[in-house]
Amino acid sequence: MAGKTAVPVGMKKGPASGRRPRVCSANSGQRSGPASGRRLRVCSANSASRRGAAREYAEAFLTAFAYAVIILTFLVRPFKIPSGSMEPTLQIGDRILVNRFLYKLSEVERGDIGVFIYPIEPEKDYIKRVVGLPGDTVEIRAGRVLVNGERLGEPHFGGRRYVRAGKEEYCGPVRVPGGSLYVLGDNSTNSRDSRYWGFVPAGNMKGKAFMVYWPPRRLGRLR
Repeated sequence: MAGKTAVPVGMKKGPASGRRPRVCSANSGQRSGPASGRRLRVCSANSASRRGAAREYAEAFLTAFAYAVIILTFLVRPFKIPSGSMEPTLQIGDRILVNRFLYKLSEVERGDIGVFIYPIEPEKDYIKRVVGLPGDTVEIRAGRVLVNGERLGEPHFGGRRYVRAGKEEYCGPVRVPGGSLYVLGDNSTNSRDSRYWGFVPAGNMKGKAFMVYWPPRRLGRLR
């Protein structure tokens, strides 16, 4: 028909011709692909792993600290050596560890280096070597220490080094009463011990010194 413009079948008239077709951006509405998802999961896993490791370190530190507090409170106590009475075994300034629990379970042994309450001044702690046990007879003859007639340092006493007494020193013999101990400093020429102020009540023993931990060059077990 004259004067009319043909319209393709299925196309409607209207303002559609004035609209610009919608163009989607390449990134618009794009979903993350598998690779992107993997990166996110790996980052999340690494972060969780770091948090878990930090938590484990913190728990390990707190556990170690708790054990250290328990040990120092109930089992072990540090001491500093103030004099030369135990030379050469212990030097002035040595820092040692003392087992406070041992004598609650077992008896004091001859040769132990023990920390005890000084009988004359109970507010002070002394450290000496136990030489005589209850019932022992102790004697120093010409600088040699004898217990029950046997010289200390011989194989019968474990080969331990007890004293460096003067050649002309004599003391005793004395018999150690029940419930008491006879103690000497290893450097007996420079030690005030049982020769001067008598016996130590066994109940005064606080613990056995077993280790020098400072200075590092002196680190080691005590005999």
